[in-house]
Amino acid sequence: MGIKHHSLSATLFVVAICASACQTAPVPTSPPLTEPPEERAAEPTPDALLVDSLSGVRKAVIMIQANGAFFNLDGNAESSEGRGSGFIIDPAGIAVTNNHVATGAAYLDVYVHGESRPRSAKILGVSECSDLAVIDIEGDGFHYLDWHDGDIDVGLEVYVAGFPLGDPNYALKRGIVAKTEADGDSSWASVRGVIQHDAQALQGNSGGPLVTSDGQVVGVHFAGDEAGEKFAIVRDTARSVVTQLREGVDLDSLGINGLAFAEKDGLSGIFVQSVQSGSVADKAGVKGGDIILEIENRQAAPDGTMREYCRVLRGHQSADTLNVKVFRLANKAILEGQFNGHRLVALATPEPTARPTERPTSTPRPRPTATATEVPVDPYLRDLVATFAAITSESCESLGKSESVQARVKCVFGDMTVYYYAFPNDTDMYGYVRELMDEDSYNNDSSTWWLGDDKDKPLGYTWSYLNKDDKAVLLWTLTEQNMVGVIVASHGDHDKVREWWSELGAKLR
Repeated sequence: MGIKHHSLSATLFVVAICASACQTAPVPTSPPLTEPPEERAAEPTPDALLVDSLSGVRKAVIMIQANGAFFNLDGNAESSEGRGSGFIIDPAGIAVTNNHVATGAAYLDVYVHGESRPRSAKILGVSECSDLAVIDIEGDGFHYLDWHDGDIDVGLEVYVAGFPLGDPNYALKRGIVAKTEADGDSSWASVRGVIQHDAQALQGNSGGPLVTSDGQVVGVHFAGDEAGEKFAIVRDTARSVVTQLREGVDLDSLGINGLAFAEKDGLSGIFVQSVQSGSVADKAGVKGGDIILEIENRQAAPDGTMREYCRVLRGHQSADTLNVKVFRLANKAILEGQFNGHRLVALATPEPTARPTERPTSTPRPRPTATATEVPVDPYLRDLVATFAAITSESCESLGKSESVQARVKCVFGDMTVYYYAFPNDTDMYGYVRELMDEDSYNNDSSTWWLGDDKDKPLGYTWSYLNKDDKAVLLWTLTEQNMVGVIVASHGDHDKVREWWSELGAKLR
């Protein structure tokens, strides 16, 4: 399946309920006069909001606009608005769409039937491998669709509903089920339970329902290929996954919107178009524009699909620690780390540059305006972090790690307190130093740290600062460019700090 559809569909029904009551006062000389009570508008019941006809399907189909920063295959960030389709399955506003439509967006705008202004929606749960996402639309009282309760056989008449090409005008296309057991491995998913159909679906139909003539859902459209074949996630698979996603459980997911590729020279991987904030991938340090080369020491996409990647995810619990190797296009560095473990650390600069040749098909996005760059970290940092993180004594203790710091150690020597911070790159380090120091009130000098007495092998360089509060700061680097450490000494004595640094440095030699 070489073509990826991004789509968006909208459907909503608004019901206003008004009620009033009349009171009459008694008249002393005659019987009281009364008026017939005003009729109340009946509040719609869930059954009344259930779509039971093909013409009513449009009331429950939504158009979704995913707003955010997505990366193109040059490794550049694009501020964009991708569109896809979806459908409501609960009058409370619970809706289904594709993972590749929703994941990684800064926010979602949902357009429902009969409304010109979008509603907000929250993602409840996603499944990368099944390419499904469940969202909760602001408000309630929506028309909704139910799952087909009959057999799904070859020849069954079906219709694809949605918003092809991101057009805000609803479209419905007719076809039949052509195959009940199709291949679910694609460059962006590995779905168990796929049917092939021949309804004319286009980019933008992704996430929309495949329905019967009475409006019941047979499957969720998610793919098409260059041969014109169309594919949907079959009812039983979709319903089982959706039931868990709507409870806030992510399945077979790390939080990426990715595209697998494999080139003729053997280079393969999963290009990360976007990363969901706070996800497992985000916490590991994966960024948009990265390429996941290996997961659990296996190639992530040797055949150009997500099949192998998803086999690993399905073979583990969501909280399991998984090894990962990543290529960062922004600086041509290879990084290693763990999902649910230690963050990515740069190892080397590979040749040639990895880059997928196949581009995903989606709603057009603007060209990039800037490229983010990051200085790679020397591989020696791995041992450095492990050593400092393990320090425990009467004078030193490990403080663990934080979101941007890979290792923190605090040591107390009399009236002097020394902290060591190991950063993954110079950008994070300089950001920390800028917050710490007053740029108008420090002086600095530099020196070289040698490996033993071998003057031909400088192990690193230091720059020392002293600000107006008499706090000493040393920046340490393994090469002239790759800053990886910060030492802060309260009421600092530079000589004491250097002595302490030398003692710890001896443990690394």
